[in-house]
Amino acid sequence: MSHKDAQKAQKQKVSPQSPAATTAEVLRWNGKAALKPRTDLVAVEEPLEIRVAGHSVAVTMRTPGHDRELAAGFLLTEGIIRERRDVVEIIHCRATAAPDNTLNVFLSPSVKLDFAQLTRHVFATSSCGLCVSRLYENVPMRTR
Repeated sequence: MSHKDAQKAQKQKVSPQSPAATTAEVLRWNGKAALKPRTDLVAVEEPLEIRVAGHSVAVTMRTPGHDRELAAGFLLTEGIIRERRDVVEIIHCRATAAPDNTLNVFLSPSVKLDFAQLTRHVFATSSCGLCVSRLYENVPMRTR
């Protein structure tokens, strides 16, 4: 596939207006020298603060999009919720400095939560996994 064909395919999959991608000037390396600058699409990465009933539970890095699903999945894997009906509503916090990057999750009254147990015990990272793969050997795994 030629470079122009790849650019066309890339533009069809993710538009520059998407919150998941933006354009940037890049230099391609051909193994000998940098080529002239060109515009390319790159993934956006921004923080997402997840709150439960107004209490900050975690901040993680993510590519914007599907934030509600990410927050629900995070709460599930952390053992805070067990099923869909444990979540009443997930909304953006408009009263924050970054409302698009802050979600507030409201749980069913049947979900009992001790916020003191959640304070600063969350390990969240984003990467391709190569540089931190050895770290995961030390992360305790929990099974249900």
